[in-house]
Amino acid sequence: MNNHPNSQEELVKSLKAPIAQLVNIEPAQIDPNAPLVSYGLDSMTFFNLSFELEEKYGLNIMEEQVTMDVTLNQLAKLIMEKQKIGKGT
Repeated sequence: MNNHPNSQEELVKSLKAPIAQLVNIEPAQIDPNAPLVSYGLDSMTFFNLSFELEEKYGLNIMEEQVTMDVTLNQLAKLIMEKQKIGKGT
């Protein structure tokens, strides 16, 4: 959990590449307001994304009951909130 983006916008940018790689598209194709499922995210890629987010940001999206129709902006907001709680602010 050493990676602490300074803003939600910065986090959205950093999340685009790994998500794009999971669904085999270019990062620029990801609209932060579109449900990730609209890019072909299925249960296996969602599981892989969950694992990657837990490793990198300490966020267990399964525990948070995040669904596959989450948007990138929603995911980034959740990560920022969890990191803020973790910092004790």
